[in-house]
Amino acid sequence: MDRVRTVHGHLSQREVREVDVCIVGGGFSGLINAIKLVDAGIDSFVIVEREDQVGGTWKVNKYPGCACDVPSTAYLPLSLLPGWTPSRLYPCSDEIQGFMKGLVARYDLGRRCVVNTSVVSCRWQGAVWHVATSSNITFIAKFVICCTGVLSSANGTFRNESFKGSVVHTTDWDDGQSVKGKRVAVVGTGASAVQVVTALSKENEFDDLFVFQRTAVYCTARNDRPISKAVADKIRSSPSYGDGKREWYHSAVEETLFKIFHNKVLNKRKKEEIHSIIRATVEDKTTADALCPEYDFGCKRVIVSDDYYACFNNPKVHLVAEGVEGLTENGVRTMSGYQVENLDMVICATGFDVSRGYLKGVDVYGREGRLLSDEWKDGAKTFLGIHCHGFPNLFLMVGPQAFSPYTNTVHLILEQSAYIIKQIQKKTLVEVSRQAQDKWVSKCRELGAQSVWATCTNWYNGNGGDVTSFAGRFEQYKAFLAAEESSGYSSYKHRASC
Repeated sequence: MDRVRTVHGHLSQREVREVDVCIVGGGFSGLINAIKLVDAGIDSFVIVEREDQVGGTWKVNKYPGCACDVPSTAYLPLSLLPGWTPSRLYPCSDEIQGFMKGLVARYDLGRRCVVNTSVVSCRWQGAVWHVATSSNITFIAKFVICCTGVLSSANGTFRNESFKGSVVHTTDWDDGQSVKGKRVAVVGTGASAVQVVTALSKENEFDDLFVFQRTAVYCTARNDRPISKAVADKIRSSPSYGDGKREWYHSAVEETLFKIFHNKVLNKRKKEEIHSIIRATVEDKTTADALCPEYDFGCKRVIVSDDYYACFNNPKVHLVAEGVEGLTENGVRTMSGYQVENLDMVICATGFDVSRGYLKGVDVYGREGRLLSDEWKDGAKTFLGIHCHGFPNLFLMVGPQAFSPYTNTVHLILEQSAYIIKQIQKKTLVEVSRQAQDKWVSKCRELGAQSVWATCTNWYNGNGGDVTSFAGRFEQYKAFLAAEESSGYSSYKHRASC
């Protein structure tokens, strides 16, 4: 069981809790690791979550149209919550968070969650981690699993104190927001922007909607629909149904994308196919031309949407094919100086800082006081995207050099968590060698340089730097994990029992 004690200081009183494992973040990564700890018989752990409840990105993002872009039967780990069925092929954020709350109830994780609490720092001291939080609680943990995710640090909003309207980032959207009767601007054309524009266009309550596009995006059809009774019955009767769908999605979709991304002939053909769809859908030729991306298919994130391009046939929806420089007193000014005035609301669908946002706001100190952000100042350095040399017993989930846009994120989480829990069960001090880490960094850079992501600026390469994602196939990544296990974790130093 956890041990709790109180330490009295000159100005404050802080509580110290001793646990075997401290999980930072209550999204899918955090919950799945917690479930695997329960299954492994490890009871001494805590989940520290900065929001008021679990859900991760699905708790934070509640903007209109927010939904998963992977089919629910493949994305959700349905076998962990038998009897639960999604309502649609592509569920909304509320439904996904509802599934996650179901996991908390089934595995009795509520008593292990400390909410409304941010981790401020993690310090390796005396062969344990000292995890300081914003709630005046310090956790002393043998192991720390960082589950903060790559979509946890939002890019900033445009600010101008003289702007008379309202400005909101998609991560700050709440139910009280309304666009009814307003002139609205959406800045961005990534996944969140596409979903916002599509949802608002269907409601059609605004007076005008201006979409500011710095770069055009590729959209492929998702063919969203309600889950049929036959499929729902299969899910309820067979807990492993979702596991099979996850493998199907990997082989049918992810492998196909990999081939298109890495074959110039196939890539050009896909690019022309989507250009044809755009021109056949959008009635205004100038707008259609501006919506056609010129970079290789897949260099930037491919969006799934059934209706985005058709939104621009609405006479109240206007495409402004320029990046935004900033706000004026009444509107938005583009990089060329063009201004759209008399705006009531600006929605910043500007996405996340994927390349630099991981563990942003958390000071992580390893051996000899080395700071992880200093170690990463010239780019992330990990082994398998999970371990960092000089930071024993620290595990990263869906971090740099592991996350891949080819891969269903939950699929990656399941593989990584299984690998991590096996190491924790050994109850030894685990530290990757510098040689193994350097080799992995070189491998990731080599694969990244050969990938489609190196051909334009995007969040996979930090807008023009080294590709920070793992650019290989998912089967390759799983093979690396398996090789480490079969070698007895030869890339690590294992020391005396924790």
